[in-house]
Amino acid sequence: ITALQADLADAAAKQAAYVVGGNNLARGKTVFASSVYSSSYPASNVTDGNYSPVNQNGTWISNSATDQNPFIEIDLGTAQAMNTVQIYNGPAPSSGRMRDMVVTVYDATHTLGGGATGLLYTSASLNPLNLLGAGNASYYIGPPVVVVTGIAKTARYVRVTRVGTALTGDGDSLAIAEIAVLP
Repeated sequence: ITALQADLADAAAKQAAYVVGGNNLARGKTVFASSVYSSSYPASNVTDGNYSPVNQNGTWISNSATDQNPFIEIDLGTAQAMNTVQIYNGPAPSSGRMRDMVVTVYDATHTLGGGATGLLYTSASLNPLNLLGAGNASYYIGPPVVVVTGIAKTARYVRVTRVGTALTGDGDSLAIAEIAVLP
């Protein structure tokens, strides 16, 4: 498992190198989370520029005890032309929690953390049953990054939601290290 974790961290670093040189519209922007596991895992971690934290303290983790469909949402400040959203995973033991997600984008009529007003785009299910990681049996190993391309919208808000959880335990959390929004 240690070798696999090192491989995942290396892959995430290589993917992040592309974004760091690019124009991440989300970096440093305001973030709202539907829940937070503890103050050690704040929502602001997903826009701090740290694509591959060395421990869980560099990630946002939702509270699986109270939040059946956790989400995190970024306010880009103004409507921005976007085409790609990259969702970066944190390290084990949380990396398998970045699964069963959808990305939604909203126009300026939406309010941060609000309902579906201003909905412009909803992705297909991302990493269902953790198929890009160790599968449904583990929330310890997940993919280094999940990418959504072809959005082609001008939007102000970007949300990542974990769907289909049933509050069955810690594995129902959503954990994300960084979200990059690219033109």
